[in-house]
Amino acid sequence: MDAAVRAARTSLSAREAAHPLFFLDFPAPPAHSPLNQDEGLQGMEMDSAPVRVNGIEGMFEGPILPLTLKLSIPFFISNVINLFYLIIDTYFITLIDRGSTALISGTGLVFPIYFLFIALTMGINIGVSSLVARAIGENNQAALERAADSGLLIAGILAVTCLVAGYVFGYDILHGLAGSELTEEAIANGLEFFYSLLPGMSILLLGSVLLGTLQGEGLTKYIATASVMSAVINVALDPVLIFWLDLGVAGAGLATTLGIAITAVYVIGIFAKNKSSIPIHWNVMRARWHLIAEIVRIGSLHSLGMITMSATFMLLNNLVSSIGQDAMNAWALCGRTDQLIFIPAFAISGATITMVGQNYGRGDLERVRHIYRFNILFGMALVFLLALVYNLSARTLFSAFSTVAGVIDSSVLQVRYLAFTILGVSVAMITAATFQATGRPAPALIITIVRMGLLAVPLAYLLSQYYGMGMPGVFISLALGNTLALPLSWGWAGLHLKHLRPRRLGE
Repeated sequence: MDAAVRAARTSLSAREAAHPLFFLDFPAPPAHSPLNQDEGLQGMEMDSAPVRVNGIEGMFEGPILPLTLKLSIPFFISNVINLFYLIIDTYFITLIDRGSTALISGTGLVFPIYFLFIALTMGINIGVSSLVARAIGENNQAALERAADSGLLIAGILAVTCLVAGYVFGYDILHGLAGSELTEEAIANGLEFFYSLLPGMSILLLGSVLLGTLQGEGLTKYIATASVMSAVINVALDPVLIFWLDLGVAGAGLATTLGIAITAVYVIGIFAKNKSSIPIHWNVMRARWHLIAEIVRIGSLHSLGMITMSATFMLLNNLVSSIGQDAMNAWALCGRTDQLIFIPAFAISGATITMVGQNYGRGDLERVRHIYRFNILFGMALVFLLALVYNLSARTLFSAFSTVAGVIDSSVLQVRYLAFTILGVSVAMITAATFQATGRPAPALIITIVRMGLLAVPLAYLLSQYYGMGMPGVFISLALGNTLALPLSWGWAGLHLKHLRPRRLGE
């Protein structure tokens, strides 16, 4: 930053104080902060003017609730809009043939692959946002100058690789995911949906760098706007492409791709108009290997955790589709509507990355601990309320998507077994965000492997196949895995935060 950025906070004018975003003059850091140890450049060269960072009022002092609400509400709104998009998108697909189970079952096959793309996207997003947030807290100018371009190099390589691999191997992948009871019609629907969705997923990988930069800076309102824009465009295009142009399930995938592409233009405009303080030079030659390594170190383990989840859902998809097509239809429906309960956890974990990252970078470890404890309890309360509403409205909700009694009954049963156990998953998500924001992503991966890979999936096969319990065996296994996540996450995070010490980027 320029000379106006001092160790002590200068007085804000009345006009500046009235706005939640203002140019930040950092308060004096605590004695143990890395900012009191060196200039924070870690040997990285500076070749442009210092970056003036937009600060979030209340980030480093004051009550936690207003800050959590300020940062999480945009995420909450965007997730609600996206949930409605998922429901409406599913509804449009079912309208192609209300009596068919091949449509939802086929598109449900794509979910693990879609989840794999999201895993890569979120890994980049988390890696970049953690880097940017800590760099802001440290006032690390060189890292801020090159963070985005370093992320773009990673995302570009992954986007091209995934796009080519998807078109070359898509047919074999979907046939490998299909269980023995799934029809060729369902698989064909899945392929149409996948091929039309693939370009959008590749664009999303590149966009994750820009969104991660905004998240690390705390500009969550732009992330929410982009998410809402994408969903609205998607919903508007669905009936046109599915019915008017008669593209069927391919139209649903193409609508998603176009929504992502148009929204990408908006996000690029945010940086072009300098609404973000973090520069993007659109030149991967400006990338630096130590920044790439830090993004990969944080993001790859997060991606690996989500890939583990994707792999477990591939196995579960195969198991469920072997039980029956009605069961697979219900499983796919719940996979979309379950997002209702995850919304608070998604929103608060997104806010936690910024809050914990910036305060950890500044060296205020006690505030980091307060943020974690408050956000966990706040998130659990919201998840519980939504799980209650979900249970009470389950039969009415699923009756809107299917007229097949077996599908409706199986969907309702799944909600009864699993809705409240998502409390444990919400704790795991906010805990993961805290670990990542402090530069320690491994525990979140281990928790995922234990609860899903070592417990839920093996037990699901054992109960449903060996003991002949069918879908209730799958539900019981997932419920146990979800429940285990709560004490495991809370206990590990408590030990981590108790012994937490400052660490600069690059150390």
